[in-house]
Amino acid sequence: MSGGNETGTGTGSAVDPQPDTLASLAQTVGISLAACLAISLVALLVRRSAPHFFLPKFYELNGVLPKASFGTVGSSIWHTLRCSEQELVDMFGGIDAALYLRLCKYSGVLFLVLSLLLMPVLLPINYSGANKDKPLTDTEFVAGLDIFSAANIETASPKLWAPLIAVFVVTFGVMIYIHRVYSSAVQLRHEQVRDDLPTRTVMVCKLPTKLTTSAELLDYFSAMHGPGRVLSALIAPRANCVRAMYARRSAVLAKWKTAVARFDESGKRPRHRLSPCGHKTDSISFYRNSLQELDSELVALQQRQAAEAGTRFGFVTFDSVATATQAAQAMYRFDQSATFVEPAPSPRDVYWHWLESSQLSLNVRAIVTTALMVVVFVFWSIPVSLISAYSNLDQLEDVSHLGSFIAWIKQYSVVYGKIQSFVASLALLIFMSLLPYILRGILRHRGFHLHTLIDSFLTTCYWLFLVLNVFLVTTISGSVYSQLPRLSTYIESPTTVVMLLATSLPAQASFFMNYIVVQTLIMYPLLFSRLSDFVFCRLNQWLLCKTRFDRRLAQAPDPFDFTLFYARECLIFCIALTYSTMSPLVLPFASLHYLVTYLLAKHNFIYVHTPFYEGLRITPSIVTKLTVGLIIFQLTTAGLLGLKQFYISSVIFVLPVITLVFRFWFLEGRFAKGMAYIAMESCPKKTHTDLERHGNVADAYLDPAMRPPVFDELQQDEYSYEDSYEDYPPLLPSTAPVNDGEGAGGMPVAGAPISPVLLNSATLASIGDGSAVAGPPPQLTVSGASDIRSSGDESQLEFLLNEKRRRIRDRFLKHKSFQQSGYILL
Repeated sequence: MSGGNETGTGTGSAVDPQPDTLASLAQTVGISLAACLAISLVALLVRRSAPHFFLPKFYELNGVLPKASFGTVGSSIWHTLRCSEQELVDMFGGIDAALYLRLCKYSGVLFLVLSLLLMPVLLPINYSGANKDKPLTDTEFVAGLDIFSAANIETASPKLWAPLIAVFVVTFGVMIYIHRVYSSAVQLRHEQVRDDLPTRTVMVCKLPTKLTTSAELLDYFSAMHGPGRVLSALIAPRANCVRAMYARRSAVLAKWKTAVARFDESGKRPRHRLSPCGHKTDSISFYRNSLQELDSELVALQQRQAAEAGTRFGFVTFDSVATATQAAQAMYRFDQSATFVEPAPSPRDVYWHWLESSQLSLNVRAIVTTALMVVVFVFWSIPVSLISAYSNLDQLEDVSHLGSFIAWIKQYSVVYGKIQSFVASLALLIFMSLLPYILRGILRHRGFHLHTLIDSFLTTCYWLFLVLNVFLVTTISGSVYSQLPRLSTYIESPTTVVMLLATSLPAQASFFMNYIVVQTLIMYPLLFSRLSDFVFCRLNQWLLCKTRFDRRLAQAPDPFDFTLFYARECLIFCIALTYSTMSPLVLPFASLHYLVTYLLAKHNFIYVHTPFYEGLRITPSIVTKLTVGLIIFQLTTAGLLGLKQFYISSVIFVLPVITLVFRFWFLEGRFAKGMAYIAMESCPKKTHTDLERHGNVADAYLDPAMRPPVFDELQQDEYSYEDSYEDYPPLLPSTAPVNDGEGAGGMPVAGAPISPVLLNSATLASIGDGSAVAGPPPQLTVSGASDIRSSGDESQLEFLLNEKRRRIRDRFLKHKSFQQSGYILL
């Protein structure tokens, strides 16, 4: 009986048999393909019953997406493939989406090329090794997929020249790939420069104590850059106490909206008791009066906070992108550790809560959060090691409560083999899915003043955890646990122990092949199909949502989580690269993973996800992670060849030095500044000095908590104050069509006449007290639209409710609007 199919009598034997990893991988692929097909069929069936949930942007961007792309799966896939990158950037996903898709595309092509280059050469050489023909008790014996890996090559064999040469080929090929990723990201960033407020604004951090008002900040920068070059300056106020009152107001506002919605649906005004024994009162009137009282207190508190000294952060807007670029790179004080200037983030990127924290508070938070991260890091490796150690049912059979169950499963060889190959990878993926929520919760209390900083640190921490706890810990612990019986037999011979590790290290490639297959064909289709989101959405609508608008808003998709997906892609890159020369069979699976991810992600960027903000600028960090993966590959291969007593492999240690010089001297000197700043030749040439034409640009960077509360019974304050505005839209050309005065999220669009809808006090009183009489409603003026009139027999209250529904629909669509070539798509 061959070694690949030989079975043992139990774990108590001196040497355990080698598992049939080839059959295990085939079973994993079969199960994963069946699961992928089942997920696709269920998603298609459910999509037909809830198209607004699964294809929300098809309805939001009415007329932008062709109707033919919605009909069948083939048509949507065809439109996904035909969609150009420029269309994706302009209308669907922005620059961050394009950069993520480029990384997936370039990675898929890289591993496809490496598959075509390495597999025809290395697989025959590895298979020709003699270790597969040795006795089962031999320390170098291999079977299954390992006969196609470097573990099958005997010690000190001349055949080891093949993986040694392949290391140099792969290294220089990956360097070309990394250069392409970085250069294309910088090129795309400069090609997509727009003349909007974030590009014409700088953020001033750690303001000098002498600058306490916005006027003083304006005078300071005007003196530096000359008169007329600075359009506005604003020091961020201290508004955390206002934020707390806004939270109280939001709770009352939610109750008022629920009461109005119930009246809208049932036609009966809701009533409630103020105390257990008290009389019932009209809910709409009560909450309306409470909101008016809170708004009065809120305005007074805002005025008091505005009069006090602000934070040490400010925003300065210039007349052109070129001036702002120069200002961001200028040195204003000799002590650069004090005041410094950087390009301004998007207004929605600012984490306003932490702007007023003192430096001492931030330092304490940094220490505490770092300690928590270390604790999680240290103790998280324990369950990961246990999952790797008990990655097969033979190990679980030793557990007292599971022994009889595993013995019963062993009676059915087909079922046993399928579960054996599938359970380890799936358990590890499910367990690691909990980690991002823990890390994000810790980092949110770190004190970062930008959401992009939180996302960047989350990507780095999550990737580090994945590499160390999933990749390295799994590789080392799996290698040790798989050889425990032999280690106990040969522990007195250190040379034999080294041979065991040299054999078991490439053998872990089969586990990671299963991991990539499960990730590609099960986890990613499940995530991108949004089936789990659909289930939670329906439960949320059933249990928590009280109004029609709440139910509709609950099905809005979350923004695409670039941070977590970037970390996962970098982990797959590190795994595939590390085993590319040890076990080249991993390369086609990695290529398939990236190409499938590219197709799924692009489809969701077009039809589903809306970016929360643009400007992640995570490419330098991603390039560093790819470089670390390349160095891990070089050192691992050098260690493997050293264990094989192929000592000429020490020449590989030159490659990490070359790689570090390539990353931190060549790439950093060529692209780092271009990624951080806009080149002068890429800056739009026009300037803007007329504040009246473009509105009060300083309000774009005003803390949302300092915006006056708006209680309009027509609009109902559909969004909380944090969501009441989008990024300040680009300045419209003079020939651009003007919309009705509202941009995304209900904010005024620059250049558009503002004419808000107002209700007089008598009208508000009538709707609030329920004393509205039949008759024609007051004429309401909506800018850019014809006057709204209703028939004389329609009650005023019904008219207001109908108008409310229309405004809810319009604002919901505008909340997801996109910008194309300087125009607002509505």
